[in-house]
Amino acid sequence: MQIVLLPYAGGSSFSYNVLRDHLRGHELLMLEPPGRGRRLRTPLLRRFDHILNDIVDQLDGRLEEGFTLFGHSMGALLARETAHELKRRSLPMPAHIVCTGSEAPSFSPKGRDYHKRSRPELIEVLRDFGGSQNEVLDHPELMELLEPVFRADFEAVETYRYVERPPLDIPLTVMIGSEEDIAPEEAAAWERESTLMRPVITLPGGHFFLFEQASEFAKHLTISAQTQRP
Repeated sequence: MQIVLLPYAGGSSFSYNVLRDHLRGHELLMLEPPGRGRRLRTPLLRRFDHILNDIVDQLDGRLEEGFTLFGHSMGALLARETAHELKRRSLPMPAHIVCTGSEAPSFSPKGRDYHKRSRPELIEVLRDFGGSQNEVLDHPELMELLEPVFRADFEAVETYRYVERPPLDIPLTVMIGSEEDIAPEEAAAWERESTLMRPVITLPGGHFFLFEQASEFAKHLTISAQTQRP
């Protein structure tokens, strides 16, 4: 099975490496956003629609029938928009969509302005999210490289504007962490995006529960993706 992994804010093609051992036997298609990894010298994108177009351009010609589209946090929003853009371009559609670590797209960002904050404030935001090693956040030279990436991605998410569209006839699985700042109604509202949404799954942990519970998360991801449409 092919699984497309969409980036979260600040993420790169290496971000999901911790999941590789738990998803053996599947083809993992990890995309590289501009301004990091192999595309370090490509200018960063600060608008959601620009990131979306870049993602779909990367996918064009690489998708296999029956693939699963997965995204975490910013990637969850990208998963919804990517599916609609694939449909608009008459490209292969996912057999399943899995979204984690995000309220439904219909809930606009709650007054977040992370991309405008000072470096110390931004570092504290990232520390609260977890997922980033403290040695990276406390390393001035590394933060000099990563800070523009975080700011660009946060700006894209914080300026994202939801456009209501007919729900997709594609099975949708939503997972959140038990300690995330996501209300039950915010997670349940993903039902607006799919006629085939399954019950929300809650796993122990914070925003990056998928890494804290990598084995359990991978099991749910695989089971969700392999379950046949009703």
